[in-house]
Amino acid sequence: MKKIISSALICAMLASMTVTSFAETSVLSDNSATVASARSEDYLADYTDIKIEHTKIPGDDAVYFPLYIEKQNVKAAADVEMPEKIYLTDEGTDLANGKIDADDIKDFDELKLTVKITSGQNYVTATDLDEIDDVEAGEFDGKYAVILELEGYHEVDSINIKGTAKISKKTGTNLSEYDFNYKIDNTKNMVTVRENEVTGDNVKGIEVDGDECTIDYSEFEGNVVNFKNGVEYLFLEGEYFTFDVKLSNQGKLALKMDNDVNKAVSKRADADADLTFFNFLGNPTFDFTGTMTFVMPDEDMEYFIYKINKDNSLTPINAKLTDDGDAYEFKTRTLGSYVMSDVELETDAPAEDENDAPIVENGTAPETNGVVDEGNKNNPATGAEDFVGAAAAVAAVSAVCAGAVVLRRKED
Repeated sequence: MKKIISSALICAMLASMTVTSFAETSVLSDNSATVASARSEDYLADYTDIKIEHTKIPGDDAVYFPLYIEKQNVKAAADVEMPEKIYLTDEGTDLANGKIDADDIKDFDELKLTVKITSGQNYVTATDLDEIDDVEAGEFDGKYAVILELEGYHEVDSINIKGTAKISKKTGTNLSEYDFNYKIDNTKNMVTVRENEVTGDNVKGIEVDGDECTIDYSEFEGNVVNFKNGVEYLFLEGEYFTFDVKLSNQGKLALKMDNDVNKAVSKRADADADLTFFNFLGNPTFDFTGTMTFVMPDEDMEYFIYKINKDNSLTPINAKLTDDGDAYEFKTRTLGSYVMSDVELETDAPAEDENDAPIVENGTAPETNGVVDEGNKNNPATGAEDFVGAAAAVAAVSAVCAGAVVLRRKED
């Protein structure tokens, strides 16, 4: 990727709250993107012609709004036939196939992005103006877009993320804006498990034998599983782990899990450290205490088990070596994120990197503990149902958050 500089300004003010003003609380993120390179004077387009496409491209924990230029605003040879929309990329200009390189756009460094979130802000962790690097975006992978990074949404029935994305000149002149409403419905592909029966669209990896249910994460790609009465035992299986727990009319659980590396944790370990991550994204809580077992990748090594907290600090887990000596186990009712390491790790939260992109936050996400809560179905981010009782306690609170401009440079 060619050079890109992103900056963000986060500022929020809460003063003399009422129920109405709480519902309208928004997050302001101010990002700029600059491509700094030695361009020729012969540009194919001007940055003032860039628009935000009014479409939502879902990705891996993100949603994208692509940037484009209408073909009549792009210089091209007379014999070149172009599609109606030309998308921005850093992969070279190919107008016939609807691509224009950012280096061929005059004053691309003057482009400024402002994103205002009015609903669902607790699930938006950052905004950016950058190339999409996400295979789940399909044909839009590698194209420039407004990016909303998301987290914490796996544990609620559904959410609506609303707001306005606006690109403008640095002087403030508006170029294009998009009033978006992005809905995530985790129950859309929900699986229901009954005694001797499993139904739904994402049943792959789920087996039911009488009152026992086994979920194999080498095949399971779903999230929400609804356990009905009659299912009394659950076994979760994946690479280097198992979890078994008793059930009794458990209901819905967000069971999405991955082994993605936590970069903030991994960079605190030695380069040759063996780290294995286990991330239960919905933080599911069970009615009964279960047994988590982490299998040792190398039986001749000693391993250390840590729980990863929200601030990326680590809590050591007093896991016991099994009788066979090939695994560690501990008891828990709630599954979170863990790391198994062959070296001891620093447990304090990592210092904030001045080169990291800023995080967009406003308030605290609802604590559902991984149990999909019907009460959060309409608008879990605003907290409207719970706010009335808390309004008196915060009515006189006001706070001003000072913003900081952070520059991040990427190079090939």
